[in-house]
Amino acid sequence: MKARGFSPSANSASDSGFTLIELLVVIAIIAILASLLLPALSGAKDHAYTVACRNNLKQLQAAWTMYLGDSGDRMVPNAWDHNTGDNSASPPGCWVVGNARENTYTNIPRGLLFPYTPAIGSYRCPADRSLRVDGSGQRYRSYSLDAFLGPVEPNGFPNRDKQKGVEITKPANVFSFLDEHEGSIEDGMFGVYLPPNTAWISLPASRHRNGCAFAFVDGHTEHWKWKSGYMTYFSRPQNATAAQYPDLQRVQAAIPDP
Repeated sequence: MKARGFSPSANSASDSGFTLIELLVVIAIIAILASLLLPALSGAKDHAYTVACRNNLKQLQAAWTMYLGDSGDRMVPNAWDHNTGDNSASPPGCWVVGNARENTYTNIPRGLLFPYTPAIGSYRCPADRSLRVDGSGQRYRSYSLDAFLGPVEPNGFPNRDKQKGVEITKPANVFSFLDEHEGSIEDGMFGVYLPPNTAWISLPASRHRNGCAFAFVDGHTEHWKWKSGYMTYFSRPQNATAAQYPDLQRVQAAIPDP
């Protein structure tokens, strides 16, 4: 007697698996989902890097403030060794020592702020992919300090140079540390011309969604997205493009008042 509801022809379709068209449809759906998810994942990664960078800068600013408290309100020294171009370095006795391009991290612990923030990783932005001078690996430092804060010698604008914390009248408006462009960074100073000059001495980074992370004297941090988009380094100094004028003026407005 035949079993009811049992037919070889009825099972033939279910045993055949996916057809080529069905497989292509599944692959297309996966590709569409990936195209939707990957930008979101990339954006989340970029955001995480920005948060980590700002945290590093906050630690450096906290170290700078603690140094003030231990030194009778005197700012940590900030200087360069008078070597020019990419060879410029910060001499011993400064917040950091050496050149950001060097092959070894050993100069960072020699800096006067290291006892307050004794972690090599705090000196490098996680999004900084620039290599050391010998190409052996990623650099150890991405950050510089405003040249108007604690300069060892006059930098040409003596009414803007500050040596004590009390001299900063608007600490929430004055940046201290920032993420410097990998092509521009060498010593530990970030130079800024006064307005109406329209040139960059040092160039800020653009690695955070075409923007840069800053720490301010009062201890807070900010992410500035450049109106001009990604800024390319050519030389020091270099003229700002017309599109960069608002960005340059914003940085100039964040240096100490006379």
